[in-house]
Amino acid sequence: MEKHEDTAKREATVEKLLSSIKPRLMLSAFGEPGSPSDIAKRLGLPANVAHYWAGKLVDAGLLRQVEQRGRQRIYQAASDKIDAVPVDCGLFGANMSSALHAAFLAAAEHQDRIEPCDDSPEASGKLSMPQMRISELSMSRADYESVVGQLLEGVPSEPPEPTSGKNVGGETYTLAVMAFRGRISDHL
Repeated sequence: MEKHEDTAKREATVEKLLSSIKPRLMLSAFGEPGSPSDIAKRLGLPANVAHYWAGKLVDAGLLRQVEQRGRQRIYQAASDKIDAVPVDCGLFGANMSSALHAAFLAAAEHQDRIEPCDDSPEASGKLSMPQMRISELSMSRADYESVVGQLLEGVPSEPPEPTSGKNVGGETYTLAVMAFRGRISDHL
């Protein structure tokens, strides 16, 4: 009976943890081995935030230590299929949707203050504002899986190499790919 209670408690902890955006994002970033500091740089988070969430994910059994480099611990997701981890999809989706909505509106509100990355006529104003494209397509499940796979492969997990040959820093941008069954137009 105690074992059943422990399992139920762990499942509730995992469910609660992964219904929030930051731990879910952190867990997916640990699909490849890395230290919390590596993940912080990749996601543009403060190191202490990445270490905090990594600790929570380790405690929940969702991350495992795969290596030790001096004092630095290297972790990886305990499951190679992040989606196999149980989570209240509705709650996570609502939280993620709310965060995407707020971030998109904030970016749109500030878009007039964004300067183009260079002075060329081609760059002037292009992509300085938030971008969105929504398509409703009828297709087979196999075609859907192929399209989603191509989209996800096209989203980098690391920033690109600087085009000028020197590291000039830059701003953080969010790239979000959403794909789901049904018509968004039915909900407008």
